[in-house]
Amino acid sequence: MRQSYCAFTLMALIAASATAGTPPTADLRNYLGTRWYGLYFMNQKIGYAEGDISKGFRGGKEAVVVSLTLNARMSMAGQPQQMKILEQRVYRPGEGLVAFTNDTDSGGSAMKIHGEARGGVMEVVSRVGGQERRATVPVPDERFEDYIAEERLAGPDTKVGDQVSFKQYRPELQKTIAATSRVKEIRERLLQGVPTKLYVIETTMPDIGVASTSTIGPEGEVLEAQVGGAFTMRREDEVTAQNGDYRSDVILSTVIRPEKKIQRSTEVREMRALVRGIKDPTLLINSDRQRYAAQPDGSRLLTVMVEDIKGLTVPEIPVARKDMAEALAPTMFIQSDNPAIVERARSIVGNERDAYKAGEKLVRWVHANLRKRFSASFSNALDVLRRGEGDCTEHSVFFVALARAVGLPAREVSGIVYCDEDGGGFFYHQWAEVFVGRWIAVDPTFGQPQADATHVQFASGDLLAQAKILTLVGALDLQVMGVSYGNAR
Repeated sequence: MRQSYCAFTLMALIAASATAGTPPTADLRNYLGTRWYGLYFMNQKIGYAEGDISKGFRGGKEAVVVSLTLNARMSMAGQPQQMKILEQRVYRPGEGLVAFTNDTDSGGSAMKIHGEARGGVMEVVSRVGGQERRATVPVPDERFEDYIAEERLAGPDTKVGDQVSFKQYRPELQKTIAATSRVKEIRERLLQGVPTKLYVIETTMPDIGVASTSTIGPEGEVLEAQVGGAFTMRREDEVTAQNGDYRSDVILSTVIRPEKKIQRSTEVREMRALVRGIKDPTLLINSDRQRYAAQPDGSRLLTVMVEDIKGLTVPEIPVARKDMAEALAPTMFIQSDNPAIVERARSIVGNERDAYKAGEKLVRWVHANLRKRFSASFSNALDVLRRGEGDCTEHSVFFVALARAVGLPAREVSGIVYCDEDGGGFFYHQWAEVFVGRWIAVDPTFGQPQADATHVQFASGDLLAQAKILTLVGALDLQVMGVSYGNAR
């Protein structure tokens, strides 16, 4: 489930600041060592983080090495899952970031990304799904001070409203994330009988559409950080951090259960529902398929309709349009240019050139040939091809790669969908869209060449675009007002 990986990517971004203490120009000896944190989802423990700062050398020069390890164990609809993220960043005083490593092992999939500054550029080697890619990018404009943005705000002269901006390069997103930390509140608490100031700092990340809230102690140490409304990182000692029953189910604990149940949900052609709890306007996607109407009580009336494509002029594949370049391009996770992916896609589509019929063939093949198994992983097409199993994320990523491999524009979509399992409700889900003269929603997990109208979209695109959905967890409410049935196409 891609949302789990998004959450830990963001948690790593916040946890990184907790591992640091002061700029390298100060006496670093006071801040060397290891700190431990417990990781929680919906107030249930799911893992721990270990952060470490040490002095080292890079290229014969003194450097600061920041390491962070996140370990998680959880359940997904009763299936146990594990995820481990290891990050290391190397900074040289006066130069900034000179090297980084990002290793992730989750759900049987592995990702390794390493970057090294040489000759004024950053040479990046990534290995995802067994495929190695090399790239040269500008050296990220990131310094060790960026890791202590929140700590820099905590001090005797701090006032509510003080703020600082910082940047951090995320290798798995292939993007530098800009953020701003602002002092939201200053509290005074008795800690061990001593009046102590605690600083509540809100950090916003516009590129991701997510905010975090951290509580900073008087020594500039992050005591707690919350990402979205569901994920929390809490300062603990080593023994406490590593202990826990780790029985939180990240699927069942996020189900949205409307009062009115939906029968035969896969046959629904139109759905009307009242929606509450969406604060980010970019999540209110209005399109030919779905639209929102504001209501007097502050809720929104959502109408979702399966696309009517009768009479549509359907293009042939490969679709050659400049405005579809992004929806046809390979990425780190969608390796549509890999020979094995191309061969499999061509064998499925055969001689079919009608874009809709080709998409239908791919949807049905992916549905029929992938074993259904939940996976807390970053998901990439080559690993799915190799393993032949996965949840909605694996189905969607693999489908998009196959579609792009034969010239059918496709993209990932995230949101919720109604399922009858476990008492019925809306589950967080991922599916896809394909361009067949217009964009239509398809669901390879359910084998739907046109996704039913209980699919509610909140985001589309890659890992970065999907992260903002985390703000909905624990806040979203949806009440079904009515549904209509019919046949697709």
